Amino acid sequence: MRSNFTLKIALSNLGKNRKFYLPYILASTIMISIFYIMGFLVGNKGLNNFRGTESVQLLLMLGTIIVGIFSLIFIFYINNFLMKQRSKEFGLYNMLGMEKVHLARVLFAESLITSAVSIGSGIGVGVLFSKLTLMIMGKVMGIGTPLDFEVSIMSIKVTSILFLAFFAAVLMKNIVSISLSKPVEMLKGASEPEREPKARWILSIIGSVCMIAGYVISIRIKYPLAALVLFFFAVVLVIIGTYLLFTTISISLLKLMKRNKRLYYRKNNFTTISGMLFRMKQNAVGMANICILSTMVIIIISVSISLKVGIDTVIDKVTPNDLVMSMSLNSEDENSIEFSHLSNETMDKEKEVVKEKLRKLNIESKNEKAFLMHSFEVNYNKKIQSLNFKTRGMHQYLNVISAEQYRRYTGEKLKIESDEAISIGTNLGSKVNIAGKDFKIKRMNLKNLPSNISPIFDEYTLVVKDEKTIEKFAEKANKEGYYKGAQFYITADFTKTVAQDYNRFEKLLGDYMEERSKTLNLSTGSMATRSEISALFKGMTNGFLFLGVFLGIVFTFAAALIVYYKQISEGYYDKDKFEIMQKVGMSERDVKQSIRKQIMVVFFAPLLIALCHVAGAFNMIRLMLRLLAVDNLKLLIECTAVSALGFALIYALVFAFTAREYYQIVRRRI
Repeated sequence: MRSNFTLKIALSNLGKNRKFYLPYILASTIMISIFYIMGFLVGNKGLNNFRGTESVQLLLMLGTIIVGIFSLIFIFYINNFLMKQRSKEFGLYNMLGMEKVHLARVLFAESLITSAVSIGSGIGVGVLFSKLTLMIMGKVMGIGTPLDFEVSIMSIKVTSILFLAFFAAVLMKNIVSISLSKPVEMLKGASEPEREPKARWILSIIGSVCMIAGYVISIRIKYPLAALVLFFFAVVLVIIGTYLLFTTISISLLKLMKRNKRLYYRKNNFTTISGMLFRMKQNAVGMANICILSTMVIIIISVSISLKVGIDTVIDKVTPNDLVMSMSLNSEDENSIEFSHLSNETMDKEKEVVKEKLRKLNIESKNEKAFLMHSFEVNYNKKIQSLNFKTRGMHQYLNVISAEQYRRYTGEKLKIESDEAISIGTNLGSKVNIAGKDFKIKRMNLKNLPSNISPIFDEYTLVVKDEKTIEKFAEKANKEGYYKGAQFYITADFTKTVAQDYNRFEKLLGDYMEERSKTLNLSTGSMATRSEISALFKGMTNGFLFLGVFLGIVFTFAAALIVYYKQISEGYYDKDKFEIMQKVGMSERDVKQSIRKQIMVVFFAPLLIALCHVAGAFNMIRLMLRLLAVDNLKLLIECTAVSALGFALIYALVFAFTAREYYQIVRRRI
């Protein structure tokens, strides 16, 4: 009997408070389903059979952990709101004779129902959409073979246990809170008036310093590696600054506005400023959460899209041909420069050897090319007098190729004078000084040359008249210690798509490079195929895209739910206040105008600050994308603008929907 009674009360309570609990259950269901799907993809055996999926699964594993941590924080945050709204209800039960132990049983029954519905529906939705997600993933990654689908028992177990633990932790917190609260305190609950918060100038100053410091780090940083190291430090500073901005700095600013009599005692400003000041304490944390979530969504989506769209350009730059091999020319004397021991005739013979090696693998090739290119490595921290062009990174590489060697690769004849140079890719200005000699930079659209330089370093490529020109400043550069040496390249295109064991392919060509390192005095270099680089790069970018989409959905939904609960709580908080305003003489129009001002400021301020955060972090994001070889400023700007605009539109729609709920609550009294 007692259990039936408790269950009836629990069901009745959930029904009466469905406006609060339905969004909560819906949000929990979505997060649980996403968590299951990501766990399902991480453990899918079919993905292990395809190249490039390792990075996707690794990123999804990281995303699964992030979703789990965020779900815990989010559940606790929403639970605090629900308990505050229902504290009066629990206080009334206690005053009518229901003991704390009975209240605990009711809370247990309610938690059991909500958690069972959330977990059951979340896993059900996850299983239902996991097949669709797997198909989309295979399509995006270009996997022609259908991936195996199965219901992941392991993911179901992990998801169920984890979220049961989350809900159990929330239940324990609620029981402890109820047991320690007095009936009178619970009766006051959410209706207890807030005292006017005090201006905390020290915390305001600390918040301002943290915010400015985070922005300065992001804006002034120059190197990709430094951006990676300082990223989390800058993020922590901005997060601290954001919370202090809304909890202390905003109050301090409102206090200053209140002291300005001309501003404060204007029509509507009086009620708007005083109203925001009194409730800023309870709004601040929610506004900060919305701001941080909004920033995360915009950055994640913009970075994911930039990687997806820009990766083809990166692949073309790294491997403009289906096969790119490179080996370094060794000099017998470390203090001398050797240019002549690898002739054009020798290089032509070697590309034919490579062609024959490919035939043994049943690979027909075409457009085989062999050429030389010289490289200079300059440490940014070392004073180099003979190179005066600007660098953006800690290291820079200058590649120099003669017009003849460029012709051997592209078939294009270039007319270059002895004092001229053609820059490929990067704009070096009108002239550059190398080894004490000025070279005029000619403007021409030339084909990219293969690159084996890491994207974290700056790389410049020049075409000069002949090898003698290179030899002159190479000798001086060698004495100063920044001549890297000559690189021997062999490139080829395949007549058809290579579909075979890549390891066997790599071993055969690796053996060739080892042989030639002895016979031609070459050091073992590197080899890359376009298919391999494409699989690795696209696997990585697709992983980011998937992770970005999933996290974007989670964070957007969380932000929307926080906005919804804030609108509801604001409505219940304001309805009595605006009724009093009407009684003391304010017209209904003035009341509505005051309402509109307050909710516009409260709910759009986080979005505006989030856009400022995105703008402040833009330079750091750009540098970190360079670590992934994506260095297209225009593309990043466009993707960031589209992502910000799209999120702002969704945010505005959510605000418009939730504002209706707010007005309906307030209008019951005005």
